[in-house]
Amino acid sequence: MVFMMLLVILVLVTKVMPIFNQVFRQLGSEMTGFSKAILNFGVAINRYSIVLIVLIGVLAVLVLYFAKTKSGRAAFASFTSHFAWTKSFSEKLAACRFASGMALTLSSGMSPEESLDLVSALISNDGFTGRLNTCKEALDQGEELSKSLLSAGVFSGIYARMTSIGSKTGALDEVMQEIADRYQEEIDQKFTSIIATLEPTLVIVLSLVVGMILLSVMLPLMGIMSSL
Repeated sequence: MVFMMLLVILVLVTKVMPIFNQVFRQLGSEMTGFSKAILNFGVAINRYSIVLIVLIGVLAVLVLYFAKTKSGRAAFASFTSHFAWTKSFSEKLAACRFASGMALTLSSGMSPEESLDLVSALISNDGFTGRLNTCKEALDQGEELSKSLLSAGVFSGIYARMTSIGSKTGALDEVMQEIADRYQEEIDQKFTSIIATLEPTLVIVLSLVVGMILLSVMLPLMGIMSSL
């Protein structure tokens, strides 16, 4: 739906507005204000269409890079961790990756210290990495993994209690996998919620843009026609 609205706006700006401009000239008038700006924008798009296509191609390549490559995802995660409105989402991603990595390494027989060292290198969120470094220092001082995770702020609430129980029962790898699964569910729900909110909002905004473009042309045109 959003793509269709963008296509409608593109056709309006590049094809329909020049036709309206010809109508205005035939009636002895000119477009002014907002409608003139939209017309000039459409003319610029037509004139530099090749450049626009190249830019869209470059943008598509960048999107694929950030979505498909490990280094791209790491760079994107590091970038989003600096913004308040994406920080929580980025930290959940980091926590999910950490818990999943710990589950894998612990189940393979590695010690908590070795697992933490290995998995920490996979985390690209600066804030989360800082908490993991604090956790390492606590481990070096002889503190249990579950307590060091809690004191460093890596896990809190129910997840901290789960790691404590897992440490006592010898099933920490299974607990870590459960935590990773729960974080993944939270991430999926958050992402679905964002998309569900964003799509209708974009449709409304784009519909208003279409309405403004049409009104900027039709109202002056009706005024000219009524004065004839």
